[in-house]
Amino acid sequence: MSRDALILIYGILLLLILIPFSSAEEGQEKIDSSLAEIIERGGSEEIPVIVMLRPDEDLPSDSMLADEGISVKYRYQIIPGLAGEATGQAIDGLAKDERVSGIYLDRSTMIFQSDSPASAVQENETDRANSSSPPENSTLQEQAFDSELSLEGYISPAQVIRADRLWEKGIDGRGITVAVIDSGIDKNHPDLVGKVVAEKNFLSDEITADDLLGHGTMVAGIIAGSGAASGGEYRGIAPGADLISVKVIDGQGDGKVSDIIAGMEWAVYSGADVLSLSLGGINLGETNPPITTAADNAAAAGVVVCVAAGNRNSSENQATVAKSVARSSSSSNHVDSENAESGYLESLAQLMSGREHGEKEDDAVRVLQQGGSEQQDVLLLLVPVVVALPPGLIDSPGDGVKVVTVGAADSSGRMAGFSGSGPTRDDRIKPDVVAPGVDIISTVPAGLKRPVYVDDYYARESGTSLSTPVAAGMAALLLQSGDNLTAAGVKAAMTELSGRDL
Repeated sequence: MSRDALILIYGILLLLILIPFSSAEEGQEKIDSSLAEIIERGGSEEIPVIVMLRPDEDLPSDSMLADEGISVKYRYQIIPGLAGEATGQAIDGLAKDERVSGIYLDRSTMIFQSDSPASAVQENETDRANSSSPPENSTLQEQAFDSELSLEGYISPAQVIRADRLWEKGIDGRGITVAVIDSGIDKNHPDLVGKVVAEKNFLSDEITADDLLGHGTMVAGIIAGSGAASGGEYRGIAPGADLISVKVIDGQGDGKVSDIIAGMEWAVYSGADVLSLSLGGINLGETNPPITTAADNAAAAGVVVCVAAGNRNSSENQATVAKSVARSSSSSNHVDSENAESGYLESLAQLMSGREHGEKEDDAVRVLQQGGSEQQDVLLLLVPVVVALPPGLIDSPGDGVKVVTVGAADSSGRMAGFSGSGPTRDDRIKPDVVAPGVDIISTVPAGLKRPVYVDDYYARESGTSLSTPVAAGMAALLLQSGDNLTAAGVKAAMTELSGRDL
């Protein structure tokens, strides 16, 4: 046998050895690391997953996927993908499908609250810092305030940002709908009666849409509470706004990414103008996992999406003043929204009533020109973060590009020690703004074990969970006061104008 023939035979044998190995590795880069670790452990149990598809692609029917070991829970419109459960073998098969761009573990998330709110003010005042990262499954009771903390001299978030100046002009959020993506809302609370115009429960283990945790009701009160039970003292930022209750967090403070994405999608199609998401803890290790993509896509479709920066600031210096650039606001800033996107995003936007995807933002500050300094005053404490802040983790979906990521400050404008301060994993500056989030009093359902009540109707807490609805309420005021102001325009107004001299 000639030398050339031997080389050919050896080459063929080598290919036969490598082809199965290559086939086994095909598509593995599409499986995120957390999911890959579970698959490597073996076992035949189904794993909760979210499958991201390439634009304009789709997978077979639910029944056909079931035959392949994949049970479908949701097929999304807000992202190109679906959620469900699949065996490890089925996941490996999906990874080899050219239509699939990524497969993620459907991870648990949690509400964002600080673990020691009562000490947050003292830490800020004395510039002392102790790590205040909350435990993964911390409860509201563990995060409770000292019940003896004085209420004397309390200043509500609405007072801090001077929202009353806009209320006097008839700008109170009327005609704007804010969706609270959280643990539900107590519709019977005196401050929230008649506020909830739609509700939906996405949890399989709780049959009621009622708030069994108290967190969603607190968020709702900050946004649109009437203050009826307090003589107006604890009125929300936009008391004229309507609310949509989207229950994705259970009575223990836990939720699933797949439910949150479905909740966001439902809220968008139900006509929400603003989404408020005081949740996170996902930490998928990427800048655009499914939930971040969903949040950004909601914003691209014309909805203002306000997201908590999180309470995982691990810095030793947690008492940074959230400064801003001080300039005259006599001239207008022109900010263009991003070009219209193709494929499913464009279709999503066209389906939304009253919104045109890709519209230009002729003047992002026009809303503030109509009312002079009174309207500018409301932006006093929603300041853009333009100085180097201590590093603190920003979790999904707060790492989104188009969302408004909100950090927490005390009533004097000092950055809260617990507040996530960025940057993101890809070195973008976050949060976009900070708002009051320390020592906040708001509405809660009666009779729950976890909130620390200041009276029968209100409780006190700290966290970026509480600063996020301040920004969401402010977005409602801006949308009401500015004709045709888009989501991009609202974010521009918050981040570009809020730090100017008033």
